[in-house]
Amino acid sequence: MKINKHSTGDITMFLDNKYTKYYYGIIQNSKNREELKNTYTERHHIIPKSLGGSNDLYNIAVLTAKEHFVCHLLLVKMTEGKYKSSMSYAAWQMTNHNNRKRHSPTSKQYAIMREWMSEAYTGRTLSEETKRKIGEKSKGRQAMLGKRHSKETRKKISESNTGISRPKSEETKRKMSETWLAISPDHSGNKNPMYGKKHSNETKALQSQLKQGENNPMFGKTREKFTCPHCLKTVGGKGNFKRWHGDNCKIK
Repeated sequence: MKINKHSTGDITMFLDNKYTKYYYGIIQNSKNREELKNTYTERHHIIPKSLGGSNDLYNIAVLTAKEHFVCHLLLVKMTEGKYKSSMSYAAWQMTNHNNRKRHSPTSKQYAIMREWMSEAYTGRTLSEETKRKIGEKSKGRQAMLGKRHSKETRKKISESNTGISRPKSEETKRKMSETWLAISPDHSGNKNPMYGKKHSNETKALQSQLKQGENNPMFGKTREKFTCPHCLKTVGGKGNFKRWHGDNCKIK
């Protein structure tokens, strides 16, 4: 079966180069061979949908995972301008397996695709119309609404975050404080998230470990000492002094 390239749609966006010839060679082979049995395959749009291709059968090729991956690499080399940006994104998406048996790129291929993505989006700004459309589609969207991570996923998230120190900027701390106060200004009694709960010995040990040395907020510092005018005791830290001494001193 000989493929009439023009029958698959408008291909004026494709450059006349060796990559385009390689691309249509893979497509031609897929059309001529017998149906692949006991082999993982994927449906490929010969003219990508983002470039105006349709879902019609003449625009569909059944490829192996590797062939599909290679075709998307070739499409980047076959285009330029906005079409190349679109094909760079499509090639990058091929690295997202989503539990499918897709072809895994080599480290070199992965690096190349990262460079393509960087070039495609460097200095790129979205138009106000595009921002508006994105905003409308995102309204009310909550990715995890009504869903829960599996125990295995929660374990992986926990393991990946264990021992990682993430210092927060003063601006971030301020925003977190304002948000927390807006949610629950009063943290006393049963309004406290830890009310009636206790940390496990393992959690306590981990918290202690994470605050050793330079990770301790008091590392290299000394607490200012205050002397209570009523009981004459000297304590370190303004918080302790205000809570137990001064106007709150039992001897007052």
